[in-house]
Amino acid sequence: MAGAIAVRLDDLAGAREAFGRALDRRPEAWYPLLMLGAIDAVEGERAAAIAHLDESRRANPRDPLVRSVLADVRRDRPVRLDEIEAALVGRICERVGRTEDTDHC
Repeated sequence: MAGAIAVRLDDLAGAREAFGRALDRRPEAWYPLLMLGAIDAVEGERAAAIAHLDESRRANPRDPLVRSVLADVRRDRPVRLDEIEAALVGRICERVGRTEDTDHC
């Protein structure tokens, strides 16, 4: 959560640190790898982005978002963190639906 909050606050250094801590706890977790790859891409670190995104894809090979972000980076297309977040929130909304406690769905 700390990484997602840092991304929303445009604190990429804080997000990188938080997602790194998440990987220390669970090295196989696809989401922190996805976000680290996306941050790498935004910061112009293409090789690091591809490495993180490849790891994320291996951890979650059927995920269309991971595959899409990886394809964008490989094709030198821009990566937008807000679009990744919106796609992830959209998934949650599809599964859970709107509740009294959420304004996002």
